Amino acid sequence: MDLDRPEFDGLRRLRAMFIDFDSFFASCEQQRDPRLRGRPVGVIPVQTENTCCIAASYEAKAFGVKTGTPIREARAMCPGIRFVLAEHRVYIEMQQKALDAIDRCAPVWNVHSIDELSIQLCPRTREHAEAIALGRDIKQSLRTHLGEHIRCTVGIAPNRFLAKTASNLGKPDGLLILDHRTIPEKVFPLDVQKLTGIGDSMGRRLRARSLVTAADLYRASESELRAAWEGVLGSMWHAQLRGGPDYYDRPTTRQSVSHGHIMDPSLRTHDGARALGLRLLTKACVRLRDIDHHATRMHISVRFENGRRWSGDDDFEPTRDSLVLQRVFARTWAPPRTDRPKQVVVVLSGLIPSRSVEPSLFEQANRGEALSGVLDRITRRYGYDAIYPAGMHAAKRAAPRRIAFGNIPDLHIPDAEI
Repeated sequence: MDLDRPEFDGLRRLRAMFIDFDSFFASCEQQRDPRLRGRPVGVIPVQTENTCCIAASYEAKAFGVKTGTPIREARAMCPGIRFVLAEHRVYIEMQQKALDAIDRCAPVWNVHSIDELSIQLCPRTREHAEAIALGRDIKQSLRTHLGEHIRCTVGIAPNRFLAKTASNLGKPDGLLILDHRTIPEKVFPLDVQKLTGIGDSMGRRLRARSLVTAADLYRASESELRAAWEGVLGSMWHAQLRGGPDYYDRPTTRQSVSHGHIMDPSLRTHDGARALGLRLLTKACVRLRDIDHHATRMHISVRFENGRRWSGDDDFEPTRDSLVLQRVFARTWAPPRTDRPKQVVVVLSGLIPSRSVEPSLFEQANRGEALSGVLDRITRRYGYDAIYPAGMHAAKRAAPRRIAFGNIPDLHIPDAEI
């Protein structure tokens, strides 16, 4: 397929760089502990045989161990693997150091997750030689300021979607440019599900239309892709494959704040689950005020050891008052006492920016929100153990900070055990 046609002119201009840290959590552990270097490492969330790896070093990946591999399977696949308990504060601090190291070379455009970020190339760095030089400078800056074992793969392309694709293809520790000259060789042979954003369901729909490889997507017209995606999303894919604007750069609105935790076996009682739910709600309330939003709906779910589930929902007037939300929790909480709980999740949704909420005319309501602000300032200074709802006492040390794929916790928001 000829990419020299005018419709592919957008693939000639380099505009984006995507940086993806290689096995970030495991690499942080190898950088911290020389005894782990060169050895297969699995990072686990809790010290129990019933958990799975949340990260694996490249030495472990060589044996087939990956994120989500249960510990028992990992041991069978890789007898010499070392398991390390995740230290999320360390990973967040290391990421902040990495951002500082990268900023010495070029401004960070967007942070997408704990181990992914992108840079918008300025006119001076859009030529091939200059872009490659910038990528190498960033790699060297990371080695200098973080250490030899924090490595990344750099993808460079006309837009962020293609730059991320380049970083996926360049792993590990690579540097790859995708443009009109390299896309036919590097991208065309890929199965469509190797492209970011195409999952199993969409993959089946594309195959039903004989769109099996990336080359098929490039050959397809905009109308064919609109039909495949059943809407405007097909036009966006048509554009971004040709170096146009990124679909995922569209503005987004936060929909919810949520926290969940798999319970320690010693807490797996009805009262322990309730205490954990209040602990999770307390964390969600702090985050809600930190992002300056009010919530209008609460969802609580409990998963039991026997596989059963319970959930409860409640709607309420817009609030971010911890005491009000604790009362909502109390009237919603009603899981069966007969089953042994394993996991609790609390979700605050129906979010409204606080600036859009009219203050209450009743002094008592405003007093409760002011009190919540005071509690936040106390916990920021002295930690969650300083003051908390009595009902969560049994679980005050449960649910320590975790790093979600799309959310990097703020270290200025206090948390237990770290």
